[in-house]
Amino acid sequence: MSPSESPSAAPLLQINVHTRGPVVCVEASGMAAAEVASQLTRALQEAAQQRPRVLAVDLTGLAFISSTGL
Repeated sequence: MSPSESPSAAPLLQINVHTRGPVVCVEASGMAAAEVASQLTRALQEAAQQRPRVLAVDLTGLAFISSTGL
């Protein structure tokens, strides 16, 4: 993050789930603050219920993640 960027400039949380063959990927971007941690938890639980061979979690799009978000 550059000095001109701040976590508050990022959208709160965006979650995208993609399936390609045996892989389900949950991608999160924006900010994973305590207020939205349950959204990420729910998306991961729903992806896991599909019983994919591989469940990938991509957090590289997050500008901020709170300890609750972890």
